[in-house]
Amino acid sequence: MKQENKIYTEFLNKVLQSKNSKIAISENQEQNIVKLENLNLNLNQLTELPSEIGIFINLKVLNLSWNELIELPPEIGNLINLEYLNLHGNKLTDLPPEIGNLVNLKSFKLYWNKLTELPSKIGNLMNLKELDLSYNKLTELPSEIGNLTNLKKLYLSYNKLTELPSEIGNLTNLKKLYLSYNKLTELPSEIGNLTNLKELYLHENKLTKLPSEIGNLTNLKKLYLSYNKLTELPSEIGNLTNLKELYLYENKLTDLPLEIGNLVNLESLNLSENKLTKLPSKIGNLTNLKELYLYNNNSTDLFLEILNLVNLESLDLNENKLTKLPSKIGNLTNLKELNLSKNELTEFPPEILNLVNLESLDLNENKLTKLPLIIGNLTNLKELYLSDNELAELPSEIWNLTNLKVLNLSKNILTEIPSEIRKLTNLKQLNLSNNKLAKLPSEIGNLVNLMCLNLSNNQLTEIPLSLVFLSKKYGGNLYVEDWIRIPYISKESTELDWSGQNLIQLPSNMYQFKKLEKLNISNNNKLKNLPDDLFNLPNLKELIIDWNMFVQVPEKKFQRPKTKYGKIRKIRSQIKSKIRNSINLKELDLSWNKLIELPPEIGNLVNLKSFKLYWNQLTELPSKIGNLTNLKELDLSENELTELPSEIGNLTNLKELYLSYIKLTDLPLEIRNLVNLKILDLSKNELTEPPSEILNLLSSEIGNLVNLKCLNLSKNELTKPPSEIVKLVNLERLNLSENKLTELSLEIGNLVNLKGLYLSKNKLVSLPPEIGKLTSLKELNLSSNKLTNLPQEIGNLTNLNELDLSKNILVPLPLEMGKLTSLKELNLSLIILTNLPPEIGNLTNLTKLDLSYNKLTDLPPEIGNLTNLNELDLSYNKLTDLPPEIGNLINLEKLNLSWNNLTVLPLSLAFLSTKYGGKLDVDDWIKIPYISQESTELDWSGQNLIQLPSNIYEFEELEKLNISNNSQLKNLPDDLFKLPNLKELIIDWNMFVQVPEKRVIDQKWILNIDLIMYLLFYYKQNRSINKKDFLKLLHNENVFIVVKLILPK
Repeated sequence: MKQENKIYTEFLNKVLQSKNSKIAISENQEQNIVKLENLNLNLNQLTELPSEIGIFINLKVLNLSWNELIELPPEIGNLINLEYLNLHGNKLTDLPPEIGNLVNLKSFKLYWNKLTELPSKIGNLMNLKELDLSYNKLTELPSEIGNLTNLKKLYLSYNKLTELPSEIGNLTNLKKLYLSYNKLTELPSEIGNLTNLKELYLHENKLTKLPSEIGNLTNLKKLYLSYNKLTELPSEIGNLTNLKELYLYENKLTDLPLEIGNLVNLESLNLSENKLTKLPSKIGNLTNLKELYLYNNNSTDLFLEILNLVNLESLDLNENKLTKLPSKIGNLTNLKELNLSKNELTEFPPEILNLVNLESLDLNENKLTKLPLIIGNLTNLKELYLSDNELAELPSEIWNLTNLKVLNLSKNILTEIPSEIRKLTNLKQLNLSNNKLAKLPSEIGNLVNLMCLNLSNNQLTEIPLSLVFLSKKYGGNLYVEDWIRIPYISKESTELDWSGQNLIQLPSNMYQFKKLEKLNISNNNKLKNLPDDLFNLPNLKELIIDWNMFVQVPEKKFQRPKTKYGKIRKIRSQIKSKIRNSINLKELDLSWNKLIELPPEIGNLVNLKSFKLYWNQLTELPSKIGNLTNLKELDLSENELTELPSEIGNLTNLKELYLSYIKLTDLPLEIRNLVNLKILDLSKNELTEPPSEILNLLSSEIGNLVNLKCLNLSKNELTKPPSEIVKLVNLERLNLSENKLTELSLEIGNLVNLKGLYLSKNKLVSLPPEIGKLTSLKELNLSSNKLTNLPQEIGNLTNLNELDLSKNILVPLPLEMGKLTSLKELNLSLIILTNLPPEIGNLTNLTKLDLSYNKLTDLPPEIGNLTNLNELDLSYNKLTDLPPEIGNLINLEKLNLSWNNLTVLPLSLAFLSTKYGGKLDVDDWIKIPYISQESTELDWSGQNLIQLPSNIYEFEELEKLNISNNSQLKNLPDDLFKLPNLKELIIDWNMFVQVPEKRVIDQKWILNIDLIMYLLFYYKQNRSINKKDFLKLLHNENVFIVVKLILPK
């Protein structure tokens, strides 16, 4: 006995060592090992099972799941007492016949292996109650499977079965049979013998019909037949009167047998993605039905037969062609989910208000121009989807739906959201994208439970502060993306004015504003509570809280004794009362207020260096502004100023002056004194061409600003640029976009230091040749003009990084474009291009290229030279095919090919896609060649490949691969030589630079670099090589691998 124990111990220690475990069986544990009944060795990375396993004859439970086993030792058959054997998640390709000795097995789990067949001895396991063979590679079952008459559960999903043996009918005790995801084309009539079957799963096969014997399965409760090719159902289907779930999704049914009405216990019926245009009247008998799915059946009228199904809770009619709903829809008063998306509905019957139990209503992608007032009666709604309609306004009644958690109003034509949105306080997701919203009501900040908000593709320039405070940026739960202008509030701020913002709460991270000295939250009449954290801010000196409706102020907070910071005072705002004591201020930001004037005392702040006043309502500036002679930055944008005081000329240290979005029609003569100006922003004013006084002044005086580096005159009414601009020889950025320019002066070429020139949205019809002198240019935007050609001198701009020529009529492009070799981004959309010059291939530094909305029918092969491209947009052209060289774009991550006439992608490009292990995301709107990873032969010759799929290692069944005549394929991946079944590799007519070293090649491959060189030499002499000669060369008649190596001419 002691010796026997020793053997057990050695076995277990061997197993433990295989896992590099530090655990070992001690001698005093040996005496109990012989009695072992339960052994769990799962997740041990075992690659083999020692033959000593056979001595554990008392085992009843053995778990070997999730290891690396590729075979079992014959000794496994000694474990005759085993009742439970789990081998799932290994790499077994077959089972030893000795497995048939385990006659006491009750549960046998083999899923997630690589079994291709079962031994006939499997039929000996007649006590089996559960057998799981799913996720293997079985193509057939042995007839002996019929011996397992005690089986209750049989799992065969995810194999390659094409038929079932008739003996399957012997398994009369089966209750669950899983056959989904196989290749069955028919069922044997003996399937009808399985009269105890309760669940039968046959989805994802290739069944074209069902045997009439299916009607014998009268105990069936679940029958899944989706994703097959059924064109009809046998009338015997009506015998399955115990069925509760019947799934027939995505078949080819055109009608149903009348007997379907016999399935009176049916609770869930899925008939979606078929070709049904009507339902039998008997369908109305299915009064226990709770779920009915009928989407994408191309019905133009609602199936009237379903209106009697008064117990329905979920009804899906999406993607039909419904134009109206019958009034009887109101009969379905138990409905909780109703999906009517992707139809052609323009209105609702009033009876819709009867659906008082509705929780989810999907009306996306219809043609609704308005909503009925009665929608407000559906007060139990939690989800409402109205995307992609034609709604211009919403009825006020919609705001009665206070239980809503999800509201999707995207892709409509809404111009405003009413303040009543504040009532939807339970909303968690709100989608308002792709509308015409210019602003949001501040009441949207009431949506305190909002977690997802989409405002993209509107006309918003800001969002209310009340909403901002719900965002994660300020301690809330709402994620607001940076596509919208969020007011930046620094946590280093010493003063904050949040007055008149309709706030209902302060940021939950208020405690982080530790340097705050003054806070104005006056005139927020919905702000009813102040957080305790506010009163713990160590530097807070002044708190302005008038014109509010506080319900509660924390007790004793205003009685805090004086500290070195002073006492918090509750006062009204008076700017000038504090200016006298602030003469040392260096930065003052009064932006985002409603100031209409500044007090003269502002002139006392003589040490100010930065003064920001944007987004106010100032109509004039006090003359004392001229005292601020140390100012370096002055921002007066977004005010109501029509003129500036002459004293502005005293600010000779100014470097940045922002005057955008005001109403200037004149500038004082003294503006010329600001000789240190580097940035001048005059965008979005009302500046026009001469003879108006403003342009005369600008033309004569602006030329004095010789240090100016950035001048913004965009969004004015200029018909030509001021002539004096050409004197600004230090100018680096000039923005003249969104004016009415028809031409540029020849002197534009004097601005030799220009790095950015922005001329979009003008009326330019040509450019002067002098544009070619701007050799320092890095950014040039000429989009949305009327250009019909470009001067040859454009080719001189060899430092350009970004060029936008979109929305012009440039036919053709000048060949000199090929000289712009520093370009990284090029936009050529909407210029009516019919062909692309081959010189495009010279722009090898391009990372982004937009060619959308043109008339291209083909691309030059030189497109393949742009190997640094990350983004390529070819949408809305007339392309019928792509050159194989496009597969050279190995860095491509975004590719848009929509709205062309393409039917297939080149294989070279397909291999860059995520489908084959690459980075490129290619949507399924284009046909990517399907290449099964089960293939045994693949011919990829002559495809202009530059690489093989990075997931080549997944093609484990591959025996023959032809990659000849791919002259740009210079390397072979190591993984190629590890494919276990590869016998023939044809690589002639290539230009290999490197072949994997010998160490990475599987042992059964005798290919190595020396051999290749020898064969190349052999070829020069003989010009051909066949399998027989090849084997002779290797002096090994047993080698079955053929390699063809032929030099290109």
